Amino acid sequence: MQLLCKSTIVYYCIDLLAGLPRKMTAKQQHVLNTAVQVMSNSGKYNQGLTHFQCHVLHWMDVPDWIRFRLCIQVYKYRHSMAPEYLIAFCQPVASIDGHGHL
Repeated sequence: MQLLCKSTIVYYCIDLLAGLPRKMTAKQQHVLNTAVQVMSNSGKYNQGLTHFQCHVLHWMDVPDWIRFRLCIQVYKYRHSMAPEYLIAFCQPVASIDGHGHL
């Protein structure tokens, strides 16, 4: 249960990592890589780790996951599927005065 709670916290806080340099997400990526090694019962330099991570576990690397989560959030905002308190903070750039050319 403790593992589930910690992974849920990381899942909901991952959006805070958007735009950070790769150096800042390296620890999360290291934890992810170690989890893949444990789950695949293989060593650190095994050739099949990337395939196992992507095609068996269906996990993305941390930077890709951050981009994916942001895209999901924007989709929800644009289609009014997000909570009301979040929709109020999100508006298209073109609707802001002086930013219509962006």
